[in-house]
Amino acid sequence: MDTSTYVVDRQKALGRFRTLPWSWKLEAERKAMGKSIETLWRSWDASDDEFQLAYDDARSTVAGFTDAVGRHLLKSAMTCSRS
Repeated sequence: MDTSTYVVDRQKALGRFRTLPWSWKLEAERKAMGKSIETLWRSWDASDDEFQLAYDDARSTVAGFTDAVGRHLLKSAMTCSRS
């Protein structure tokens, strides 16, 4: 995939996410994910060890963001089913 396409698609996806009425609840996770991805991009030309560390951190923070979204959606679904 072309790098510029990936960056634009990622920005569009995050922009759409931020329009959701509950997105503010996950702002800390979103910011952490963005920071770790930026660090990963900056480490592209660094040593293999530095890149691997940034890669592992990015994977972890993306997983944390995804998990937080999933927990929120599950909690919302459970709340709706009780109504």
